[in-house]
Formats: sequence, C-alpha cells, structure tokens
Amino acid sequence: MPKMLHPSVWAFSEPNASERMLVNLNRLLEDQEFESDEELNAFLEPIMLGGGLPQAEPRTALEKAQEIAYDAWEAKGKKRMQLARQALEISEDCVDAYVILVFTPETTDEKSLVILNRAIEIGESLLGPEFMEENVGHFWGITMTRPYMRALEAKARTLWALARNTEAIAVAQEMLRLNPGDNQGARYKLSHWLLSEKRIRELKELFAAYADDPTPDMIYNKTLVLFQESGDSGPARHQLRDAKRWNAHVAPILLGYSDLPSSPPHLVEPGSVEEAEAYTLAAISMWKNTPGAMDWLAKRARV
Repeated sequence: MPKMLHPSVWAFSEPNASERMLVNLNRLLEDQEFESDEELNAFLEPIMLGGGLPQAEPRTALEKAQEIAYDAWEAKGKKRMQLARQALEISEDCVDAYVILVFTPETTDEKSLVILNRAIEIGESLLGPEFMEENVGHFWGITMTRPYMRALEAKARTLWALARNTEAIAVAQEMLRLNPGDNQGARYKLSHWLLSEKRIRELKELFAAYADDPTPDMIYNKTLVLFQESGDSGPARHQLRDAKRWNAHVAPILLGYSDLPSSPPHLVEPGSVEEAEAYTLAAISMWKNTPGAMDWLAKRARV
C-alpha cells in the first residue's frame, strides 16, 4: 500500500489540484443553461474527451485573487507570501490569502489571530447568514466554503498555541458542526484536546460520532479513557485488544522500545509504525500522566 497523508497527522488542509479544477468547472457551467442532465453531459463529454477542462477566465476581482491564492498555496517560501499579498491587492476579500499570511515565520500567534479573525469575518460575510444556516453539515463539499473552513482550522491551531484551549476546542467543534464528514481531520486534534482538558463527556460524544474510525487518535484515546474510568477492567482490556488489531505498533512505541522522531512523519500508512509515531508524539504525555496507565499497557499489550 502506498504511503499517504493520514488525517491523524492533521497536516494543514491546503487546497489540491482537484479543488482548483472544481472551481474552474463551476465557472465554466455558470454561463450555461441546461434543461436536462443529457444536455449537461453533452456539454461535458467533448471537454473530457479533449483532454480536460479548458481554463475559464476569472471575471471578478475576488475570482482573480483566488486564482493567485491557489498559485500561492503551490509556491514555497517568499514567493508564496508575495503571491498572497498580490492576491489581497486585487481583492481584500480573498480569505485564503489571509490564511497563507499567518504561516510566515515573522507572524506571531497574536498577530495571526487578528488576521484570522478578519478572514473569518470576511468569509461569513461572503457566504451570508442564510447560506450558512441552510448548508450546515455540507460545508467543504461546497467548494466556495473551503477558504472559510481553512481559516477556522488555522484559528483553532492558533488559539491552542496561545493556550486559549477552551476557544480552540469551540472552533474545532464548529468545524465538525459545519462539516461532520471532517475532510480536514479536526476530530483528531479535538480528541487530544478534549482528553487533555478532561472534557470526557464531549470526548465520548466524539467517539460515538466517529465510531468506525480506526485511527490511533480515536481508538487508543478511547482505551485510555476507559482505563482512567475503570482501571484494568474488561471494557478497557477489550478496547486495547481492538486497538492493537488496527495498529500494533502504538504500545511498543508509547512504552519507549524505539526512539521517537522529533516531529510527526508527514506520510504514513494506516496501521504503520509512522502512524503510531504520530499518535505517540501527540498523546504520550496523557498516558504518562495517568497513574498506572503505562504499567497496565506494558502488562496487557504483552510487549
């Protein structure tokens, strides 16, 4: 199985080529009026057979700025920042450009928060209250919402870095309310954040909402919660056995039988050592700070 960006790493959800293609497709279709699906398919078929979509030229200042913002996301270093500033010169409503700017080395967390609050305010104004209310649960699937969702993601991270933990959790929860499909992987950080803040009722609700998610951030955190509540109980042992089936590398790495990298691996396979390393870097302090948890893990995991 090829390595991929696993959502438990919660790398920032930068736009990819498919998002840009969807924006271009929407722009192509805006000027068309189709009376049936057959007419739509007839319009698209020669485009696809011809090797892809033609480029639809942006018509508004914001569309032009967004195209430059997409270029900025693909660029690196100073070029990325230059393009983001260029986008804002064309349209001060370009939410993505603000989000890009908070990742400059010289931007402090406090300054980032000011920028992101401005981006979120603009995003909400562009979408409008009626749209936001009607489309709760479907954000991200609607391409035009994605810059706003990226701004929320960046704000949650920034608030946590500023030790404004309650606010960070609230933003992550809002992301899941707007997009329960969670394409951005907010639930993984939220799992750790709720556990570290001892907000167990909300954490259990998160586990229930994503009961089929086998990533360590969910199943091993659930194991730790069960141990905290009932010690070496049947439910805790059963959950640990289930967690080991999905990733058997977590317990040995948590217990220190191999060295950890200094930062989470970027690309991992589900069930891999790299996935276990990413989880351990995020969760090891919570395991160590739970009395008896590491001894119990060593005994029950048989490592």
